Amino acid sequence: LPLPLIETPGAIVDGTTQPGYVDRPIVYLEGSAAPKASGLVVTAADVELRALAAGNFERYGFAAIGEEADRTRFLGLWSGVAPDGRSPAPNALSGLAVLGGADDARIGDHCAGCGNLLAGNSHDGRTGHGVLVAGHGTIGQRIINNRIGLDIDGAALPNDDGILIVDGGHATIGARGIAQRNVISGNRVAGIELRDTNFLQIQIEANLIGLDLTGSRAVPNDVGIFINDGAGNVAIGAPLASAANVIAGNRVGIAIETSARNITIRGNRIGLDLSGRQALPNTEDGISIVAGG
Repeated sequence: LPLPLIETPGAIVDGTTQPGYVDRPIVYLEGSAAPKASGLVVTAADVELRALAAGNFERYGFAAIGEEADRTRFLGLWSGVAPDGRSPAPNALSGLAVLGGADDARIGDHCAGCGNLLAGNSHDGRTGHGVLVAGHGTIGQRIINNRIGLDIDGAALPNDDGILIVDGGHATIGARGIAQRNVISGNRVAGIELRDTNFLQIQIEANLIGLDLTGSRAVPNDVGIFINDGAGNVAIGAPLASAANVIAGNRVGIAIETSARNITIRGNRIGLDLSGRQALPNTEDGISIVAGG
């Protein structure tokens, strides 16, 4: 049977209180015997999920769904990866989802142990993403300090898309400072894909996209950032050096369909490692403008 919905505002489900916890989740939710279910689904405001793991669910590992599920905090979670941190345990739709008007989620934070490991959600016959943000009015999500598409050792453990934002969803991805950047690498399709998001500005800054944890070696996505048909109002990087994304080692660094609008790309390192001193090419194109569907 599916687990009960989390319907109590302000509830905290904290895996760090489990005896034996040190620095990684030991409370593991296994979904293979729960058909058509998700792991933990939040439908109330101000809920925190911390230091838990979920795998093999037919829907989502963790999710905040609906207009009442504002300000959910997803911290220190593993989703799509087995307890060893290396083997895939795919959640068939996504490791983590914010849907249906749930606003202001915090997916990771800058504190120690607050980043999430979202990997292994690439699923035969389904499209399993690391993070899915979807639905008109699903706004204000902040995605920082996560490892998306890499296992506990930093090797590739793919999702399909690392992050997919679609149908009017909105998020800020990354922020200035080492403790706030995401490492989004090793994903089968795109590190970040935006589709039908022409609503509020989406800011993407200070991430490593297509590189390992040190920023010195390629762990490619197929496309680093894919701005799809109907997307718009996207800022990739900013004039300050601290806001630069490092987008390297992918097949294509940034792909923008011709129907996308108001796309700004400034101050990024494209085809160089984190130090800026070594070439780490995107093997086909750094930036590609492609015909939309």
